[in-house]
Amino acid sequence: MVRFTILVGISIFFIVGSTSAASLVHQAGIFDQPHVFLTLSSVAGLDNGNGEWADTQFELNWYGFDTPQDGDWVGLYDENPTLNASAVPRASILVNSTSGEKGYHKTNIRFGHPPITSDDEVGTDNCLGYWIAYHRGTNILVSNCFRKYPRWMKNLREFIGGRRISQLMIPGTHDAGAIRVYDGIPAENPFTRYSVTQEELLYRQFVHGIRYVDIRVSHYPATTEKWWINHGDVRFQPLETLFTAVRRFVEETGEIIFMDFHGFPVGFDNLTIHDALLVYVVEQVGDLLVLQNAVPTGDPTPNQIWATNRTVILTYQVDSVSEQYPFLWPYLIHAWGNKNTVDPLEQYFEQEALPRYGCAGVWWSAMAEMTTTAEDVLLQPLVGLRGFAQRINLPLTYWWMRPTWYARSMIVSTDFFLGNNIIEMAMKVNRERASCPSL
Repeated sequence: MVRFTILVGISIFFIVGSTSAASLVHQAGIFDQPHVFLTLSSVAGLDNGNGEWADTQFELNWYGFDTPQDGDWVGLYDENPTLNASAVPRASILVNSTSGEKGYHKTNIRFGHPPITSDDEVGTDNCLGYWIAYHRGTNILVSNCFRKYPRWMKNLREFIGGRRISQLMIPGTHDAGAIRVYDGIPAENPFTRYSVTQEELLYRQFVHGIRYVDIRVSHYPATTEKWWINHGDVRFQPLETLFTAVRRFVEETGEIIFMDFHGFPVGFDNLTIHDALLVYVVEQVGDLLVLQNAVPTGDPTPNQIWATNRTVILTYQVDSVSEQYPFLWPYLIHAWGNKNTVDPLEQYFEQEALPRYGCAGVWWSAMAEMTTTAEDVLLQPLVGLRGFAQRINLPLTYWWMRPTWYARSMIVSTDFFLGNNIIEMAMKVNRERASCPSL
């Protein structure tokens, strides 16, 4: 298990469990080459510049360097060091030659929440102004940047266009609308710490590369806004904010989005409320919703979806309702481990979820986050869901590098998704046609 810490400047080196050769894909695996990537810490840390607590601090990650040499180091830059040999790193860490092949270092350099749009940045490969590089002597062995992926499906059309949706690896967010931008320790309490699951607004989630959002809808008839996005009993934002973000994004990009209405925790006392909700949905985004009878199969290809000129798939938890409406798609399976520690969650996916749902032709989401308990709230009141996400996000990144995992995956949903590397990894899996290749 990765030990949780909010201390700045501590480097953690670890080895994630060994993998066996996979018969489903290339024997060697597609993530075997040395690589570096940037993530954003889910928890805040001290900003050395002013001594205040700050969020969205960059984390340096590297793997695949079997024999690091003394003097190897990893740096974080605000310009591309491969284009400017005199670039000065904003942060750096020496690689310990005895640490093993994987490494991690949390910096105090903050990304913040700069404006981002779906526009492709010409000449920068959608880099967002920060780079990571692994150095050996005067050479850079490998580098990478912190990217957005606003049109990754369209850009990979030649690789994914003819494949079934269930054969794609799709990045997703759990409780996607339970959003609150970090605003400092005084503003937080156990109630908020254990209800917020995301840092990025919905439109920004899509621009970063998320294509599946898990939404819990509630009904408050006595309020001006009757339809809300909840996390359990906690009300976060009007449902209209989801529709506004989806419409803006798909009209800009033509990307395919999964909206999964997977729970109705407050105010749905009878089926009449569902009918009223769906009237509202049609008013807001009805012209964007893919109709089941417009495609030849219940597991269509992206090309078949794009041919309908509609790109939003709305899955619905209540089958007795979804069967009545052509724009509602059936229940999407949540593979939910219901674990609050790392190792049991790994075992759940390895032994239960992936063997059961992987490459079975069903639509499913690996809910790759930990489930906290009342005891966690009482005994770990300062940790919150940010802390639990910090514990799991990096391990799950390495789990999904295993051929036996990525070859059987569809949707992978996480909390504080910029704390893992699932989006970039999904691009590679889809380009290699490495998920469910035999379907």
